[in-house]
Amino acid sequence: MIAGVIVLTVALAYALTLLRLRKTWDQIEPIPKVGEPVAVSLIVVFRNEEADLPALLTSIENQDYPVDLLEVILVDDGSTDASFDLVSEYAKSSRFEVIGEQLTNHGRTGKKAGIQLAVERAKNDRIVVTDADCTMPKNWLATITRSSADFASGPVCYHSRKSIWAHMVELDLISLSVLGGCTIQMNRPNLANGANMSFSRSTFFKVGGYSSNETIPSGDDVFLLMRIASQPNTTIQFVKSDEAIVSTQMVDSFKAFVNQRIRWAGKTRFSAGAESQRITWVLFMTYGVFFSTPFLAVFFANVDTLTLILLAWVIKIAADASFFSTVLTFYRKKQLMPTVVPTSLVHPFYVVIIAVLSLIMPYTWKSRRVRNGRN
Repeated sequence: MIAGVIVLTVALAYALTLLRLRKTWDQIEPIPKVGEPVAVSLIVVFRNEEADLPALLTSIENQDYPVDLLEVILVDDGSTDASFDLVSEYAKSSRFEVIGEQLTNHGRTGKKAGIQLAVERAKNDRIVVTDADCTMPKNWLATITRSSADFASGPVCYHSRKSIWAHMVELDLISLSVLGGCTIQMNRPNLANGANMSFSRSTFFKVGGYSSNETIPSGDDVFLLMRIASQPNTTIQFVKSDEAIVSTQMVDSFKAFVNQRIRWAGKTRFSAGAESQRITWVLFMTYGVFFSTPFLAVFFANVDTLTLILLAWVIKIAADASFFSTVLTFYRKKQLMPTVVPTSLVHPFYVVIIAVLSLIMPYTWKSRRVRNGRN
């Protein structure tokens, strides 16, 4: 009976947390629809992205942005395919100013080093970063650069695929994107996505860029966000606009999905700021309790306990459905609503398992083996 009461209490606390997040999401002011364009340097660091680069380069070329205000810097992080050849051909034909760099020529490796090099090379103070496997609407640059914040985070989702598993993965990424926006709104930023972020070049150098975490291959987004947020008199903003949504490619196998999530979970151990991590830890502890419910149901096999555990799951699923009914409208992904229930059932188990695996398992990123979150 006591075990059931504990689970039910946690479920109610979870529901209240999601209600708070939903209200916070509604409170985020949409970015203005109009504004004066600013000079901007767009940075993409890539490695072996021969298959995805053409779609990205087409998206960049289709941006509705003044030609004289956009500089595109494309940095090759040691590709072994034809990626750099594609970039070189694009530089010859683009209507924008395009700079191609090979990171190995500068004795560096890794995405952070690529961004650092590009920021050093950039001629504009406003920097925008995305990934090589992304596409974006034509007004993306015009929208995200309307934020003059020291760091601006934009919404990210996956290109849609037609399967229950793919829909569940989409919901997972959207929930992380929304959580990042909400923690920024709460002035407790702890999540961003390197596929869609913008920052001030002068602020980047003021906070030391990626110094002190160069050996951690991932986290180019979160570490910079946290470092800028920790400084006095800096501004952080979430760019809430459907025209600022960047779509990225979904991993193509379950193994690749697990590998990606282990990488994402692993970098959180190195991000500073206990206060900013509070909501994330509350959610994680909730998932831990729900992870234990099958064992509690077996160990305390009585009607009262089972009834309370079942009620707790109903409350959790209802809270998830209420939360997603709001945010999926913004992301133009209402078709994912039927997948909310199975996702709600699976999510606690996957989160806990991935968290444990991130502590003990190495992962592969950009064809490089990483153990314990470090090179």
